[in-house]
This record gives sequence, C-alpha cells and structure tokens, in this order.
Amino acid sequence: MTFLETLIEENRQIWQQYLEHPFIKKMADGSLKLSIYHHYLIEDTLYLKEFGRVYAYALYKADTLQQMRYFYEMLSIVQKNEAYSRIQHLQELGEDIDEIENRRPHPINAEYTAYMLEIAKSGDVADVLAASLPCMVSYYFIADYYVKKSKHVLDHHFYGQWFNDYSNASYAYYISRWADVFHQLSETISKDHKNKLRKIFKECSLHELKFWDMAYQKGKEYV
Repeated sequence: MTFLETLIEENRQIWQQYLEHPFIKKMADGSLKLSIYHHYLIEDTLYLKEFGRVYAYALYKADTLQQMRYFYEMLSIVQKNEAYSRIQHLQELGEDIDEIENRRPHPINAEYTAYMLEIAKSGDVADVLAASLPCMVSYYFIADYYVKKSKHVLDHHFYGQWFNDYSNASYAYYISRWADVFHQLSETISKDHKNKLRKIFKECSLHELKFWDMAYQKGKEYV
C-alpha cells in the first residue's frame, strides 16, 4: 500500500462523504440544477487559479529534475485541462472569463487556497503534495466510482464531461505517478514529518468537503 493509499484509508470517513454528497449524487443522476453547477464552475475557476500557484511553488522547490517534470505535468493539467474545461462551460453559460477572474472567491474557497499556499510557501515538496493530492485524487475517486456504477453519468452535456475528465485512463495514469512520487518521498522522511503530512492531508480533505458544501448550499442561492 502506498503512503497515499494509507492516508486515504485513514480518512475514509471523510472521503465517503464525497460520494454521498448531494452535489455529487445529483450531478451523477443529472438532477443537479444548472444554476448550482454554474456557481461551482465560477468558484472552481477561482480555486484553480490559486491551485496553479501552489504547484508553481512546488516546481521551484523540487529537489530533482524528475520531481520538476512531475510538478510541471500537474501544473499543465490544471491550466490546460481543468481550467480550459471550466472556461468552455462558463462561456457557454454567457460568462465573461476576465470578469470572473477579478471576482472575490467565497470565504470557504479563499480559506482553502490560503491554507495550501501557506503550506507551499513554508513547506517542502512532500508537504505540497500532502496539501494538493486530496483535491486531485478525490476527483478521480469520485468520478471513477460513479462511472463504474453507471456509464449514464457520462451522458449529460455538462456533468458528463466532468466525470469523463476525472475518470479517464490518462488522468488515472497521472494519479498513479504522483502517488509513486509521494510514496518515495515518504520513505525518506522522519516519523514526525510523516505525522505532519497526515495532518495536512486530513485538513485538506476536510477543506474539500467544505468546498462541496459551499458549492451546493451557496449555489442554491446563485442567480
């Protein structure tokens, strides 16, 4: 079992709540109101902007060329794949992307990214991975679960793309690569550092859950 798999298992109760979250369940069956998803896309676009900065710090702090390649891959996926997909859908919904980038994120969103950025500034490569992997991997965890449960989750124009983006073989491949890097790093650090990584991973797993809560609850108020 990799260190990442160990951390996911230790936080299984939190991660299970992702699968059972009303936002996710309604997105999977196609019943989620588009206005709620619209709000999520805006908040997630603002989130990804800051998430890119986290990986920029990791790229700068990388100890080896191999680590630099991995973080460059992650940064590229965030900017070229995830952000691009959000922008496409927001434009379909009539949004001005330049205007969105100047908006203030919801406080729950801002709190999450501020925490990750602080870890990225003060910590090392392993710390950055512990902070960022809950987001990257939980999306695969969710999408893979629902696609295996029913291929019909791929049918919806908006939500189907989300499930496809995070369950496809290419994304799964990168997840496995990042898990391997994280595991390699975990084998060369102290017990105290491992415990620090556990705390960071749990904190960011909880932030992920709060983000889904925010997306669903505030999305219902979004017009």
